[in-house]
Amino acid sequence: METIDIDVRILNVIKEQQYVIHHSNEKDYADLGENGVCIEILNRSRGNSIFIDRDDEFTLSFGYMHRHFSTSDETEIGELVQLIDGILSNRICAVSIGQRHKDKQFEWLGSTFSPSEAAQNGNIETLFPEIYSGLHKRRKCNVIVLQYWDDSLNKEIPMLQRHRLLWPTHCLLFQRVLRKIWRGRF
Repeated sequence: METIDIDVRILNVIKEQQYVIHHSNEKDYADLGENGVCIEILNRSRGNSIFIDRDDEFTLSFGYMHRHFSTSDETEIGELVQLIDGILSNRICAVSIGQRHKDKQFEWLGSTFSPSEAAQNGNIETLFPEIYSGLHKRRKCNVIVLQYWDDSLNKEIPMLQRHRLLWPTHCLLFQRVLRKIWRGRF
């Protein structure tokens, strides 16, 4: 399959959006390969842009999250197109967990793209398997960040001091918080 066919499918999904195509010879895009390009989908509400890098693979970046896709696997390309469409329609958001420091800096611990159905379940094992497995068990989490294309839907949910426990100890708390988020109780 030619890469141009892949680009056409992506461009069909974003045709109603304002976007810019960047090339590897531009200052901020030198890390792309020689023939690499980056499609930046501009957010009209001045929220997070979506970046789709095409080099040896596709990389979709939105908010604190990014994901890689093969340029030759039809299933992955289909997932990429569906993910872009889901973000643009606010059916999918970037869910991140981390530690917000007193100086307002966010220390990222993990992110995932999540459809609303999965986030409603709040299953930490599914959403953040690397954290659940204990890779970050010495790090504290005090905030959950939800980032949408429509940035008026964005939420940052601070965890109460008594709930700032180490992973995976507060997995049940995380499940409860996500359930409340998706039921509109925050």
